Amino acid sequence: MNLNIAICDDNQKIRKQYCDFCKKYYQTRNDLHVNISTFISAEQMLQGTTCFDYIFTDIQLIDMNGLEMIKKIRETNIDVLIVIISGFPEYKNQAYSWHIYDYLDKPVSQKRFEQTLQELDRYFLSRLKRPYHYFHTIEGNIQLPIDQITYFEYINRKICIHTYRNQSFYMYEKIKTLYTIFAPFHFIYPHKAFIVNMDYILRMDTNEILLFDNNTHIPISNLKKKQVRDKFLQYLEEKQK
Repeated sequence: MNLNIAICDDNQKIRKQYCDFCKKYYQTRNDLHVNISTFISAEQMLQGTTCFDYIFTDIQLIDMNGLEMIKKIRETNIDVLIVIISGFPEYKNQAYSWHIYDYLDKPVSQKRFEQTLQELDRYFLSRLKRPYHYFHTIEGNIQLPIDQITYFEYINRKICIHTYRNQSFYMYEKIKTLYTIFAPFHFIYPHKAFIVNMDYILRMDTNEILLFDNNTHIPISNLKKKQVRDKFLQYLEEKQK
């Protein structure tokens, strides 16, 4: 199995150090074929065409704040596992809002780096066994990974299934029935016409939810505000454990 890793830091010595950490860790792994790419800047990395599985990046880059780079990455890739290695701990809370996997303090030891690689591998391989759900849609019977569904929308007496690949599928079903099925998979029910996957929430305001594509605004009904906000805060706390 191929595994693509990106390392982004404007310090050549640090890029080489992290690269050496990876090579040493994976030299005994026969089940993974690892490709490591290094980048000196955010622009250089964003211009690449490789779809990475793991990204290790600093916050302070020569051309762009690392969080801005992550924001751009998340517009098209929700799956990549991102680890920030930085000497600026004050960015941690903001960084986790972009669904990073971990935030390590500089300087990072080889032991800590390898522990993180081990955790990433465990999560990455388990995610390959991601749960799917079968839907009887107007287009036909389809199977979708649950973690690729961004939200369900009740519109024109039908349910529209939206995915992060900008696909839409229509079906006939009660939205309350769908919520019963998908609530255990981090979905919330902020409005009678919407069920939302919390993995794709960029920001939650008083009256609406903004998704990562920066274009989709989901209303929050007055009766559900406290319940929805409490569930989202609990979700964020669990993500940081």
